[in-house]
Amino acid sequence: MVLRSLQGPNIKIEEIQKELKSLGFYSGIIDGLEHSNRELRAAITSFGHTFKLPVNDVATILHSIKIAKNYCEQATKLNRLGYDINIADVNGANGHVSDTSGKFHNVRIQFEKVHALVGLTAQEVNAWIDRAIITQDRQNSLARLGYYQGQINGIEDEPTKVALEAFVEDHVKDQGMLMPAVFNGDKGIKFSLDKAISVKQNQEKLIKLGYYYGKADGIVNDTTKEAVCAFKKTHPTYSHLVIGTSQLDKELAHAISAREAAHKFIEKHKLNSYEHESEQLTTDELCHSAW
Repeated sequence: MVLRSLQGPNIKIEEIQKELKSLGFYSGIIDGLEHSNRELRAAITSFGHTFKLPVNDVATILHSIKIAKNYCEQATKLNRLGYDINIADVNGANGHVSDTSGKFHNVRIQFEKVHALVGLTAQEVNAWIDRAIITQDRQNSLARLGYYQGQINGIEDEPTKVALEAFVEDHVKDQGMLMPAVFNGDKGIKFSLDKAISVKQNQEKLIKLGYYYGKADGIVNDTTKEAVCAFKKTHPTYSHLVIGTSQLDKELAHAISAREAAHKFIEKHKLNSYEHESEQLTTDELCHSAW
């Protein structure tokens, strides 16, 4: 590796320093200076050796870094899909990718075989990897909602399709929250799944608080609506909150914590509602006073 010595700070050298630091190869200062910077030279050499990429000059190094970052991104996704590439830490400064190009290409070949991909370019395979990540997220969400019991592997197989169809059918009926148009495209499906999971979390907390006695399934049915209304009546400060939102979930969690604190208070002071009925606060009153 030969870099031409520069008299002053150089923006390209500074970019190399930043990128190599983000990949975990360089830990020195970001000053744009290459001359006499042994640490930077060692980092560049280590980078080139690890990724088996050329590092002959500034332009080549920057191009190799771009290739390596794309590799890291795809390697991370493949790892997430269950393919082992021995990644120590592809995003932070605590380490970098080990056992690189050979293992990576072998794993890519495995991925192509699993998904029956033949004769595709690297860019097309990358698009398939992105698609598999979307499918894996979808399987996770469907499993959380009880629709899918298969492997979380990113493969859009028949059980995954059947689970999604069952979810859509159930939630299209739910005219209070999700309408058919919401399901158009990947973004629409993700929005609908995320919303249903939020509703399920709301329902689980409403069950703990004694407002809801139905099934926590993520569907906004009449029983769920009544439970939310009952909660709002006893907690008028939160009358503006909407079911299926993180704000409502936060306040429900707060209510659970307050109720648990009230129970602990009663236990600690050994309050007996039958002996001290006129002097005691009820659990709900204690919850309000705790707020």
